Amino acid sequence: MGLDVTVGAFNAFEEDSEYLDYLRAEIEKTNRHLREVGLPEHREPKVLSSSETVSYQMWGYGGLHQLRRLGALLRLGLAPEPMAEGEDASESSELDAYYSLSDEVGLKVSKGRLQGWFGGKRTILFSSTAAVGPSFDHLVHHSDAEGFYLPVNFPSVVVAGAPGEAEYIGSSRALKRECEAIALAIALPLDLDPEDEEVLDAAESADPAAAGWKRFGVEAHGCLVRHSCASLSIEQDALLLYH
Repeated sequence: MGLDVTVGAFNAFEEDSEYLDYLRAEIEKTNRHLREVGLPEHREPKVLSSSETVSYQMWGYGGLHQLRRLGALLRLGLAPEPMAEGEDASESSELDAYYSLSDEVGLKVSKGRLQGWFGGKRTILFSSTAAVGPSFDHLVHHSDAEGFYLPVNFPSVVVAGAPGEAEYIGSSRALKRECEAIALAIALPLDLDPEDEEVLDAAESADPAAAGWKRFGVEAHGCLVRHSCASLSIEQDALLLYH
């Protein structure tokens, strides 16, 4: 099973009325969470002004965790290094260390971050505690299977719900900045097309002995996809959707 990312949800799923109903309900629920923390609600455009919908199939869940692991290395002030052969990125010590910066609602939430309550559940703005490198909270602290990034600039991740059932709402603007930080660290040109043969070949070979950014083929592909989608999300004021 793969992981897809789409911008232009109403275009992409216009022939799937059942899924569109689900999306509308999820957007309304998201807006309720946004109101709880004093952020503006989102109104998804029915048709993108560019008449384009962008959708990419990711390098599976493993690819997402590899990109997160790379962000964790940078957050901890460590040099970017490719994964060792046979290593499981989702269980890496670097990601464990990043997650250890937090511990409430599945994460560590400082007391001053609690913003509101609804129905016995809580909605908060979450930021991990200080570390040596830049934050990658919007990349790391999000669902690995579904959920939204909004074209709104909020530095903290929105966490809504009870512990163990929390939903995470990210900012496309923050995600774009985080991808730019990763690209800079591995010398990845952001004008590359994620579906360019050179990019796909690097992801397929996953050769840690390759030169430059190609040492991080899977991570480079994931970074380019998210940067491209986050940029379009901002340009078109549309959701970036994991599904």
